[in-house]
Amino acid sequence: MTFRETHNSLPLSIRQQTYELLAPLLSSTIDGANQAKHAHWNVTGMHFQQLHELFDTVAGTLFARADALAERITALGATADGRTSVTAQNSFLDKYPEAANAEEHLHALAAVLSALSSHARTSAAQLSEAGDEASADLLVETVREADYSLWLLEAHIA
Repeated sequence: MTFRETHNSLPLSIRQQTYELLAPLLSSTIDGANQAKHAHWNVTGMHFQQLHELFDTVAGTLFARADALAERITALGATADGRTSVTAQNSFLDKYPEAANAEEHLHALAAVLSALSSHARTSAAQLSEAGDEASADLLVETVREADYSLWLLEAHIA
């Protein structure tokens, strides 16, 4: 990754380390948001309305997180790449299953949120140790939001 000139005071080596952690999280967050939209469009069953709205809320939260991650990447002088082909190639999420019912969608999205939270939590600790507290703080907020959304989903799992 080539970094553009910037007055950002973080050393280039730390900005590069941050990019290496944020770029796959960006791709995976976009992928997760799209998976939540897939669930939103395709959920059926007795609790359709509740889950339809919940899955849309999860998608919106993830799209907002992706935007924050992308803006941090560009603030560090790198390029935030959210193209579909790049997202598909760089996402660490499992392929979304051919969910046939509401409970399968709930479990699939719970796995998405758990993976995003886990990656963000580990990366936040690494970035804090490296001296990029601003990026670490962004990832702590990512963990908080993913865990909250996970709680909402798991409340519907019997």
